[in-house]
Amino acid sequence: MCEIFKFELGETVKDKITSFQGVVMVRSQFLTGCIHYGVCSQDLKAGKMTDWEWIDSKRLIRVATPKVILETM
Repeated sequence: MCEIFKFELGETVKDKITSFQGVVMVRSQFLTGCIHYGVCSQDLKAGKMTDWEWIDSKRLIRVATPKVILETM
């Protein structure tokens, strides 16, 4: 059975275990059926962006904030 993506790119999500929160930047699906999301924090550390985290879909919940939309050329 193939799981569909629960979250759209640009949505804000939160990890149920660590409370890490950020914007979905990338989605990946493995042959084994696992789906992971690359989540980028909107917080800066010392004025710099932090690396994004790869989190399993089952650990994430949607945060009710407007979706981030980037304009394309």
